[in-house]
Amino acid sequence: MATITMGSPAINRINSQSITRTLINANNPANEAGKITSIEIYADGDMTAVEIAIFYLHSAGKYSTRSNVTIGNVSSGEHSISNGNPITVDFEGKPISLSVNIGDLIGIYGTGGAVDRTAATSTGMLFSAVGDYIPCVGTAFTLSASQIISLGGTGATLGWSHKWNGVTISKWNGQVISKLNGLQ
Repeated sequence: MATITMGSPAINRINSQSITRTLINANNPANEAGKITSIEIYADGDMTAVEIAIFYLHSAGKYSTRSNVTIGNVSSGEHSISNGNPITVDFEGKPISLSVNIGDLIGIYGTGGAVDRTAATSTGMLFSAVGDYIPCVGTAFTLSASQIISLGGTGATLGWSHKWNGVTISKWNGQVISKLNGLQ
């Protein structure tokens, strides 16, 4: 299994961005397919009713959610929310397990609060009209170029991988291989 990374480090940044509109971190798309099991957020003040989602490009400028989780209230500061200790499950008691594909982006929404943000050389941040667009299908988002928000995720790939002629095989024609000629 390989490690999946997406988004940006959860660090204290110069500015902040309200999460009362859905935000998508366009920096560092997912490098692999699998499950996101850890979320990193740097909250600029207390956040309420926080939701995290994995987004994919639906069509030009429009995004849809692949998976989402409600994590509830998040206090001010740096947080790592993952599987493994008391703050590692969402507030409904379910472990964090967000499906992700290569190229997906991570996003956030909450009824109050802000995530740390700064202007920098980057891909940017996407934002919706004010409101909760988690989940959504084909929703228009606007790009705010050169913005980084302190939101990221990590996880692991799933399934089967073997070497064939010295090359690791885990996909064939874009499909994840789970079984081949009786091998698992």
